[in-house]
Amino acid sequence: MPLHEMLKRNCIIDTSLLSNFVFTGYAHLLEKLVNGPVLISPAVLEPSEIILPINHAIAPRCEFLKPLHEIHGLFSEKYKAAAPFIESFASSEGKLWQPIELTEAELFLARRMRLREIWKETKDVEPRFTKRGLGAGEAEACAVAVKRNWTLLIDDQPAIELLRGLGHSVPHVRTCKLLKHAVERDHIPCEEAMHLFNREIVDRFGFHATRSKGAERLWFRCNPPGCIWDAA
Repeated sequence: MPLHEMLKRNCIIDTSLLSNFVFTGYAHLLEKLVNGPVLISPAVLEPSEIILPINHAIAPRCEFLKPLHEIHGLFSEKYKAAAPFIESFASSEGKLWQPIELTEAELFLARRMRLREIWKETKDVEPRFTKRGLGAGEAEACAVAVKRNWTLLIDDQPAIELLRGLGHSVPHVRTCKLLKHAVERDHIPCEEAMHLFNREIVDRFGFHATRSKGAERLWFRCNPPGCIWDAA
């Protein structure tokens, strides 16, 4: 399925990919790419936990707000810089994001996906991916994508391998493809997308983009726009 067709469908997002855009101040670019509010499950962002102003001293249950609480009073500079973007996005329900409620079937599947034992039901998955179950946000996003046939916005390779190993054909899109699409649609200059991915998402906020024991790294390049593996 072409990428533009994937993004015309309802898009459910996990915490990591959402954070890549929000923490760096590019939530509006994400909204442009999916043609409206991105859809979010409770484990990622729960509306009942958004009481403005957000109390950083209280540990939230939902994953997206946790950086506001981490090492309260001493949390790293990267999260201090991201905090206004996190709070602004959280308060933009109905504009930049829309909460969804999971059905009983989706909750059941999400719970199963969080257990390591579910890998026993998969076929042709490399053992390196089967060491843990999925995180709560990943599991809910995957369960919704499976049950509703929505597009899944996710970078987590074990989650993608789990879906494939279970026989689910779920359209999924990663951060790099979204940025490439943004450049091709003239939403953002290529040099800006390159800086955003290489220096902000990866270098500043620690997005995992290495392989071969750290010898190679994923880089966003221009001419043509897109991500390639090259020396770290």
